[in-house]
Amino acid sequence: MKRPNSGIRGGILILLFFAFFEPKTADGQGIRKHYTQLTESERVAFIEAVDFLLYSGILPDYADIHTDPDQDGIPGNTTSSSTDSDSPIHRVSLFLPWHRQFLAEFERELQAYNPKLTIPYWDWTGELDPSGVNSRSSVGPLWSSSQAAELGWNGSLIGKYDNTNILGRRLSGVLPSVFNKNSLLSSSSFFSYGNFRNELERNLHDPPHTWVGGQMGMTTTSPRDPVFFIHHAMVDYLWQLWTEQGHSISFNETSMPTFDGDVAGFDRVDPDDIRNSVTQMGIFYATPEMSYVELHDYTVENDRVPNENFVYPDEIRVDGSFGFASDAVAEIHSCDKVVLMPGVTIPAGSSVRIGTEGFCETEVVSATVADNTEETSLEDTFPTEEETFLPADIQTEAIPVRESVSLKGYPNPFKESFTFHFNLPEEQAVSLTLVDALGKTVASPMPLQRRSQGEHQLLVDAQDLPSGIYSAVLLCHDTNERYVLRVVKSR
Repeated sequence: MKRPNSGIRGGILILLFFAFFEPKTADGQGIRKHYTQLTESERVAFIEAVDFLLYSGILPDYADIHTDPDQDGIPGNTTSSSTDSDSPIHRVSLFLPWHRQFLAEFERELQAYNPKLTIPYWDWTGELDPSGVNSRSSVGPLWSSSQAAELGWNGSLIGKYDNTNILGRRLSGVLPSVFNKNSLLSSSSFFSYGNFRNELERNLHDPPHTWVGGQMGMTTTSPRDPVFFIHHAMVDYLWQLWTEQGHSISFNETSMPTFDGDVAGFDRVDPDDIRNSVTQMGIFYATPEMSYVELHDYTVENDRVPNENFVYPDEIRVDGSFGFASDAVAEIHSCDKVVLMPGVTIPAGSSVRIGTEGFCETEVVSATVADNTEETSLEDTFPTEEETFLPADIQTEAIPVRESVSLKGYPNPFKESFTFHFNLPEEQAVSLTLVDALGKTVASPMPLQRRSQGEHQLLVDAQDLPSGIYSAVLLCHDTNERYVLRVVKSR
């Protein structure tokens, strides 16, 4: 039986790959982002890693696992009525957790080659596309070089694999729309997990498989196409968004077909232990519409991997609810800056490296250590070779940092109105607008006005707006900063 999660494989081909590419130790990394957010260096790094997994036989092994989840030699992965009745992973409640763990395992394979990589996601609705990019088109940057220059790329992300791996893509048909996505996340019809899973699987997950076509269009071969993982990252993101809206599920099963210990090398997993990708797995999803990503509601304990990496090209904010165990090993790197919010504590005994490295063309830096009477952020850092880890013996107090604008909205989801709460570190000229999923401004609850330093609340009346996902955009005109809070209006 083949094993996807093996760090060493036999054969001359594998020895050659190790000789030339020198894969690194497998780490964990927890920030997935829209594929259009990849830098050119990240695109190249992702292709190199996929090349390795493809030609070393690891990626084909994942297709084999997907075909026969319990690896008993009997294909069957659809429902309990399939030929192999003990390993259903489609059209059943375990569809979402099974594929979530499947992605996490494959992501570790990528990170065994390059620890800074995660699986990007493909939003097939096109909602998050930048100007000049169409993710719903066969000439988009995923498949073709026609629009790649808009992202600063020298080529497509995964287009070449169609020919090199004989995938037979067709890239045409019908893809889920923004309306489908908004309805899934806002309609009360999908508040129950059963209805949500059924709608997500059949009407949002299935069409992209058919649209891509070829091997991606068949359950027995779909993971042979790298887009399988980019597509399923989006499916997983939608489940996480649903979870963060306050919905939940408790699974009857205590283990899953592939991950119950029968297939050597995979973790034994209870699906209840991965219901929330943030709080239980430390996997965060970033979005292009936000100028930063926030790490929150998670504790680094290295239960799954020996080192947890959080790498992002833009600003990373570490909330006080993001913690570290006493012996935690983690790295947080941004190409812009890392801001530690009040309440962040790095305990003695942990090894937490923080700085502005990522995929940047800069030196590794570490955070300065400040006493509790001064303000600091990781913009005030110093490069060092000898001291790349924060001194654990003096990091027993929260690290004070420069205050930043914070946004909250409650209730969220809302029915008629919600209270918009924001904090200003200094007096500012601000305004607030509501933008729909198509980028159109639909309301201006707060015209341009000056607001003092401190906490502010605003009741936003949205009873005339249809249900859906909206962006509450706070503009700070003095500093030319834009802050976005996603809110959902339910029926």
